Amino acid sequence: MENAHPEVSIVIPNFNHARYLEQRIESALSQSFKDIELIILDDHSTDNSLEIISRYKEHPKVSNIIVNESNSGSTFKQWRKGFELARGRYIWIAESDDYCELSLLEELLIGFKQNNDAVIAFCGTIMFDDDDLILYKTKSDRLCEHIKGCEFISKRMRLGNGILNASAVLFKKDALSKVSDAFCNYKLSGDWVLWVELLRQGDVFVNGKMLNYCRKHGNDVTGKAVRSGVFFKEFLEVLYYFEKIGVSNRNSTQEALFKVIRDKSIATAVDDNIKCEYFEQYGLVLGRQYWRFLAKQYCNIVAKCVSKMRHEVFR
Repeated sequence: MENAHPEVSIVIPNFNHARYLEQRIESALSQSFKDIELIILDDHSTDNSLEIISRYKEHPKVSNIIVNESNSGSTFKQWRKGFELARGRYIWIAESDDYCELSLLEELLIGFKQNNDAVIAFCGTIMFDDDDLILYKTKSDRLCEHIKGCEFISKRMRLGNGILNASAVLFKKDALSKVSDAFCNYKLSGDWVLWVELLRQGDVFVNGKMLNYCRKHGNDVTGKAVRSGVFFKEFLEVLYYFEKIGVSNRNSTQEALFKVIRDKSIATAVDDNIKCEYFEQYGLVLGRQYWRFLAKQYCNIVAKCVSKMRHEVFR
């Protein structure tokens, strides 16, 4: 380890991403900002991830390589382990199947130098698939912008996670002292909870430049979670948690739920049995009659979409 007190700690949590891992590690180690440490965490991968990770065990920037003897079941538990190991003033979670421009850290650190109240910064993201087809680009009205955390929560985090990808984010380590372990309770939505708890403490710096590349592939966790119903379960649990800590109210919860069910139902045909089970199990939170009405509307939307797709395919 070159420096016992680096400015930035880079945490790479990995599970079965051997195919993308070298590109990820190299894009982190080759950053134009050099005062870094790299912490690599493997969650009991069954592919050849360890073979790739072992190549970096003697690298002077690599401070820790931790390999779990069994799978933790949650990437957010791995995040917490990385936070505990981090020695830097700032932390960057560089997800193992993404990569970035070599100027990412340098560009995001500018925001903290400009504003002492900034606790979190993030840049633009391009989402793409394994064929390098661009699926989505984040949008920003400005190249650089400082926003009050409470304002950002109200406008961008209340109805869903307004920060698309964790690999685009840099934040102050000392802000974690006021963050609960609630984010570790989720398989999918822990980042949304973590960002909100950080944003409550100060400002956010938004860099509109496209510096981060987020990969969507066959092992994509989000797609599987939507189809299985886990996405909706966690979405509701997060909204309920936000009500509990005073970030949102019942009206905004209902608005967010209606929006996500509408959007996801159009995009994904979720199994009817899963939907019904989900609505019945969590109906008491907002009122059973409301949920039965919403479930009916949701099923109708999915049925119409499926019917339309079949018509277009077989006409």
